[in-house]
Amino acid sequence: MKRYLLSLFILVITHNVSGQADSAAVYNDRAFASYNQKNYAKSLYWTEKLLATGIKDYQNNYNYYRAVISACQTKEDDKAKTYFEELVNKHLHYSMYYDFQQDSTLLTCVSSTQTWQKAIALTKPKYDSVQTANRRYYQGITDTTKRLNTSALLDHQRLAKLIGEGDFDRVYQRLKNYNSYQTPPVLDQWTLYQIRINDTLTVPFLIHIPKQYHPGQKTPLYVFLQGAVRGRPQFMVRGNAPSYEAPVFEKALAEGAFILYPFARKDLHWLYHPLAFQAILTEVAFLKSLYNIDDNRVWLAGHSNGGEGAFYFAINQPTTFASFLAFTYFPQSYITNTPLRNLSNNRPFYGVNAKSDHLFKLSKVDSIYRYAQGIGANWQNYALDGDHGLPLNQANRVRFAYDSLFARVRNPFSPTIRWETDNIHNGRCDWLAITQLDTVTAPAAWVHSYNPEVTTRENRGKVNFNTHKTGVIEARIQHNTITVRTSGVREFTFYVYPELVDISKPIVFIVNGKATKPRPIAKNKRALGLAFTQMKDRVLLPVDNMVVSVSR
Repeated sequence: MKRYLLSLFILVITHNVSGQADSAAVYNDRAFASYNQKNYAKSLYWTEKLLATGIKDYQNNYNYYRAVISACQTKEDDKAKTYFEELVNKHLHYSMYYDFQQDSTLLTCVSSTQTWQKAIALTKPKYDSVQTANRRYYQGITDTTKRLNTSALLDHQRLAKLIGEGDFDRVYQRLKNYNSYQTPPVLDQWTLYQIRINDTLTVPFLIHIPKQYHPGQKTPLYVFLQGAVRGRPQFMVRGNAPSYEAPVFEKALAEGAFILYPFARKDLHWLYHPLAFQAILTEVAFLKSLYNIDDNRVWLAGHSNGGEGAFYFAINQPTTFASFLAFTYFPQSYITNTPLRNLSNNRPFYGVNAKSDHLFKLSKVDSIYRYAQGIGANWQNYALDGDHGLPLNQANRVRFAYDSLFARVRNPFSPTIRWETDNIHNGRCDWLAITQLDTVTAPAAWVHSYNPEVTTRENRGKVNFNTHKTGVIEARIQHNTITVRTSGVREFTFYVYPELVDISKPIVFIVNGKATKPRPIAKNKRALGLAFTQMKDRVLLPVDNMVVSVSR
């Protein structure tokens, strides 16, 4: 299926729940996989089982189109014609004109029918009109004269002067009070930036510059992660995302916030690819280099797969954000453990699920949510009437969730942190980071595995959220004493901030009951410059980084 059609549907994933019975979601996943493998016989078999369930969410043009092609390719012409009539009469969308042209060799068994002529007549005029509008839209978002493209924070020589000239105190104050931002040529517009992530990857992302923006004032940032990312062959930059997903932007536009809309594709998305998460953080830092972003009011939300991306950030990399919101999603990480207790820190996570969502069963989500509530998670989940498209189709009913999200202001200087990870790339939360794991010794007695019971009408089973050995750290700051207990940790780093400790006095660590010698704080200009260069965060400016080894 091609770019326009793919943007319309959620490509559901199968969750690893032990004892899971065959269901519509399973049929959908198998049909999708078979179709991509060009195993049309199996694709037809599973698609027919899926359609036979009668579930409304799956009675759509994507699945009927898949059935038509699969039937044509297996020489079941009568079935193909029947499914094609159903598609054209009940589920036709103008964007399918593109697919009809691209897949013409796969559709020969229906392309000579009157129904085909009807489909072309119904789709071509609207398709052509939208294409014309999209070309104008694309020309607008790629017009580099209407936006900012350079700044002192993006120029290596100018940035080197900012972080290098003068003693530590002078550099610290210069960075903390940095306010040399330019006025954009045009306000209240979407613009497309591209940023290089590594030697082989450049990613596009959309930015909306608010009409209220003034470069002398700190402005909040709203990051939204799209759904339906698993099967996209390319970044969907030419589709009019602001139009398609307008309801999820309304609150941000009203609040005068910047909007960051990252793009994804099947080999770079927020289910299975760590680089996709790094790309988002790089995009945030890039945006902070050009515009006066309020570091303590950066909010992250997402729908479906995008909601799962928001959940991943909440449990693995929360430092940049003030709060998180996910719509019609499943609360699990697919590339790491799912450390639910990481939600017990001071970043709230809000979720909204639909009672009639057949992609992500409410009963399963609710089982995990209730388990997390029992272990102290800072997580509020709501169940509303509706289906998977709830935030797009019933925007008025979910506005309260945006209110909660936008009300939060980040406080990265809470005196207590509990953090857990199976990957040191996800080892940091605010002022504390696990920098080396100990996977040899047994977990401490106070560390418990996560085994929430996931219930459905069909089965009851336990989800294994602990597939990898993990490191856990708990830390509390009182004056200049840091009390720490660890499990599975060989080394951690304490980021020294004047908001947390008296930097004129030494630090004492009490690690697993053993006190270290007092360690004086040395003002570290290199650590300060590196932190600012990476994050462009004018709040999280460390005076020093203290690395602490943990004895076995």
